Parts: sequence; C-alpha cells; structure tokens
Amino acid sequence: SLPEDWQAYSGAAFDRLWEGLRSDASLTIDISHLSLRGQAQQDALIETIFTDGLEIKPLLPRLAELVSRRRVKCPKNTTELFRKLDEYTPVAGAPQDERHKKNRYDALRLDIHRTFDA
Repeated sequence: SLPEDWQAYSGAAFDRLWEGLRSDASLTIDISHLSLRGQAQQDALIETIFTDGLEIKPLLPRLAELVSRRRVKCPKNTTELFRKLDEYTPVAGAPQDERHKKNRYDALRLDIHRTFDA
C-alpha cells in the first residue's frame, strides 16, 4: 500500500521515470552474447536458414547512418563485429566450411537488418 503522503513524491518519481526512459545507458550489449559460441549457447542460431543467392546489404553503412542520425558514439566492438560479418572473417567457433560459414553470417546479418528496420 502507498503511504498517505505519496502524492508529495509523485512528481519526483515521474521525473526519475522519465529520465530513465530518455537514457540509453541501460541498453548495453554483453559482447559475449554476440559471439557465435554465445549465440549457439542461447539457441539463437538457426542452422536451417539458407541465404544462397540472397543479396544482403553491408551492415557498416547502416550502422554509420544510425550513429550519425542519433548523434551517438558507436562502440568499437560493434563496428568490429559488423565488419567481420560483412567480410566473412573467420573467427573462433565459426564453421570451417565456407558455404556453411557464409550462411551462418548471412543469417546473423539478416537479423541485424531486421533489428535496424524495426
């Protein structure tokens, strides 16, 4: 139950709530969740997606546009991850077979583009 003088605190509570909604500080990314091993441990990888023949636009230009539009600083790790995905850079935990690796990376790239589109 609320104390009888709750209204005296309601303005401060509203201000604190609004400040929290305006701040993106709580929207941080745990980099381990972005690794292929982390994706597999969370059952977030869809092995049956086939991207052969799909033309998927690079991620870095979209990231640069978003960062510019929002006037925020982009974490170096995000830029590095997107570059590796765009260039199909081999990393630990990635499939060794080139076609399988391309399909895996492209599936991740499609998910990121869907996130940008949302």
